[in-house]
Amino acid sequence: MNVDWVEAGPEDRTFLRALFDERRGAMFAALPGEMQESLLEMQWRAREAGYRQVRPFARWLVVRADGERAGELVLDESGPIHIVDFAIAPQARRRGIGTAVLQRLQGIAEERNQFLTLEVEPESAARSLYARLGFVEIGASEVHVAMSWSPDSGTKSPNHT
Repeated sequence: MNVDWVEAGPEDRTFLRALFDERRGAMFAALPGEMQESLLEMQWRAREAGYRQVRPFARWLVVRADGERAGELVLDESGPIHIVDFAIAPQARRRGIGTAVLQRLQGIAEERNQFLTLEVEPESAARSLYARLGFVEIGASEVHVAMSWSPDSGTKSPNHT
């Protein structure tokens, strides 16, 4: 399977919004449809504005598997490479796509001799994937666990030795 990413464009908005709704919709599931849609739209816009304020150099990317949209990657490479947000669509999960993206990012970090960092929700299933790939916890708050991977960690990307 070929996994890559491309810059997100206007044609990707529907896919990215659906992925966002899938991740956040449960919060509002008990609300009437119109109210739920309104709150999700506000959350969607607030997330983008927040990311742009905190990470002005971040790039919005669409993860693809064999040319098909499979996820979202928001990436800031203005310093150490930071994964601002990362999600794989439900229908594309458990196929190694997330692992392939992370290993490719580890290879890029290794080539640049930079850290690769991210934050993850404490209950997220992805946390074990990050640990398996050599990310270590470097801090925590009530809402996020900060994790980092270093080229010197001894856990190397299989695609970059």
